[in-house]
Amino acid sequence: MKQMNYNSPYFTLYEVVPDIYAAIEKENMNVGSNAGFFDLGDRIIIFDTFLNIEAAKDLKQAAMEITGKPASMIVISHFHTDHIIGLPAFMSDKDHKPMVVTAPFTQDIMERELEADIKEIHGLPESKMQEFRDQLANAETETERLNAENTLRFYNNIRHPEVTAVIPNLTITDKLIIHGTKHTVELINIGTAHTTEDIIAYFPTEKIVFMGDLLFSNHDPWIGSGDPKYIREMMDLIIQGKKESGTEPAPILRTMLSEDFHKWNSPCFDWNSNFLNTAYWEKLKK
Repeated sequence: MKQMNYNSPYFTLYEVVPDIYAAIEKENMNVGSNAGFFDLGDRIIIFDTFLNIEAAKDLKQAAMEITGKPASMIVISHFHTDHIIGLPAFMSDKDHKPMVVTAPFTQDIMERELEADIKEIHGLPESKMQEFRDQLANAETETERLNAENTLRFYNNIRHPEVTAVIPNLTITDKLIIHGTKHTVELINIGTAHTTEDIIAYFPTEKIVFMGDLLFSNHDPWIGSGDPKYIREMMDLIIQGKKESGTEPAPILRTMLSEDFHKWNSPCFDWNSNFLNTAYWEKLKK
């Protein structure tokens, strides 16, 4: 994998192998996620579009400069805003609008909720935004600071005047295999994992996979939109212990983990702790 000589303030661009590129978020640039693009030979595919529409414009430009072709398809891995808000950047050309592909659940929730959510956020009074800035300025704990930063990042990006609702027009219930003139990619709906339905992009020949938010490196994942079935054994062990004591589960703290995890810095850890404790307690009460 080699770093490309493409200058964006929002991400660092890497060529994973020839024709397959990963755009990795730069620290503290309010992008929200990673993305990428693939040159299959006869078509260009974008994978996810960031939370920041200016970063999405850079991604569009990078794909065009490197491949010489506009994107014909955009794959949305799941419905979270940090993967979909950049979509309008790819729809600005009147004569060329790429197809937007995702899972049925993602398409449905975007069709039902996205336009209204964007309209509501665009309509927030400045006093509300000042309230969020005050929360950040007055944060007394690291958790309060991280949550306040995340809130401001979310609202500031969505309030960008060019952000509009773009709804996917093709859904994948199982697998879509695209045979390009240079590469073949499998777009796979893996079902419930990070969210109710997640799409991954797998290159069977190159053994490369773009996983959206199914894989995190040195960062807390967010699991509260999916199904905690992968931690079922841990849940059962904890519930068994709580049944014996008859007490409500205690918070899960980062200090309970090995020191390798102590330097990770995101609000997701506390969100996950609250989510898991709620799940444990709800199951226990049954």
